[in-house]
Amino acid sequence: MFNKDQNQLLHKLDFISLDSLNLFIAPLCGGAGAYVAYYFASCRHWHADQIGLLLSIMAISLALAQIPAGLIIDRFSRKNQITAAALGVIALSWFCMLTFPSQPVVFISQALIGISCAFFGPAIASISLELVGYDKLGLRLGRSGIFSHIGNMLTAILVGLCTAYMSGQAIIGLLIFFALLAALSALGISKRPVAINNTPVPIAANSYSKRFYPLLKGLFGLLSTPGSRAFTIAALLYTFANASMLPMMVQLISRQGASAASVQLPSSLLLTELVMIPVCFFASRMLHLGRRPLLIVSYIFLVLRGIGFTFIKIPALMVAMQILDGISAGIFGLLLITVIADFCRNTDRFSSTLAAIYMLLTLTNGLSEFSSGMLASSLGFSTTFAILTAVAFIGLMIIVTLLPETREAANSTVADNNNALPVPTNI
Repeated sequence: MFNKDQNQLLHKLDFISLDSLNLFIAPLCGGAGAYVAYYFASCRHWHADQIGLLLSIMAISLALAQIPAGLIIDRFSRKNQITAAALGVIALSWFCMLTFPSQPVVFISQALIGISCAFFGPAIASISLELVGYDKLGLRLGRSGIFSHIGNMLTAILVGLCTAYMSGQAIIGLLIFFALLAALSALGISKRPVAINNTPVPIAANSYSKRFYPLLKGLFGLLSTPGSRAFTIAALLYTFANASMLPMMVQLISRQGASAASVQLPSSLLLTELVMIPVCFFASRMLHLGRRPLLIVSYIFLVLRGIGFTFIKIPALMVAMQILDGISAGIFGLLLITVIADFCRNTDRFSSTLAAIYMLLTLTNGLSEFSSGMLASSLGFSTTFAILTAVAFIGLMIIVTLLPETREAANSTVADNNNALPVPTNI
């Protein structure tokens, strides 16, 4: 067995591996749709409808795989190996798309990529929980968010260099390389069960049948109590309002005849990620103030961004508005996992519940992009931005009036010294 110093060294190596995993996996989450679309449009000369079908296959596969992925992550303790296997499937799928770019191969590969991406969120969240426990999960998620945003920024810069000095094929090669580095990072994380404060973190139930029934009730559990119901609905409204704003902004700039639209998109992404890094750092250190106040700040900035896009049509100012996106999305991404962890404290259903909300958010993201496109075509961009802003405002009102403070509920669970859920008892 290892002595105390060796255990501390292994624990530090676990954190280093987790940091590098978040760094390299960030651009791969969601299937890297923007980069794949660029490759097939510029190098394979696919039409817009073909690319839309390609991305929709990945999105549908991702949404449908969220619940089974959460079940698998909760069921098995070697979450790092599952993550590495999923990354291997993604690398192989991209290699097949690069070497055999026929439509059947590409569509099947995209479906496999979507299924594999479904494992990332629950797996990384569960690994983080096992390494630090509930009390320090917020700080760990903030650190992970910083590395994820650095990874997205690094990818955007390297993609720009690839398009400037090489070819679109180099972009797929870069993504394959990142997938392999992420897989190696995942394998570097310890597979040993971790005990936090002498209390083992629940990993899996002994019986598959005992796990499957709570999983099926996961979606209903998210809506089973006033607190969980309010948060779930508010999160869906946030996603619906937020998902379409950036794509619509780029389309609006392009329709105005701005030839720099191709520059505006990477500039927007870089600006957003740059803002998210300090936001994640400070937000993770303000969780002691409560989850609800930070969520209110996140929704307020989303509403302000929507108002700005409704009335401002100057491209440079619209890109600058992405600063608000960096603040809002940085806080929301951190609080989403933290609040779910509060609801699922001292249970073995954290990954399953997280997978359920991820599935709903993924479907809402697709619905937002589809409906916003239809609205923009018939009513115009300003009206569509106004509708999205109204949706965000409704979500803000739900947070203000209906959501209880989950941090207090989580703390009361520890005091009660039982395994019941603090707020949503049926999740």
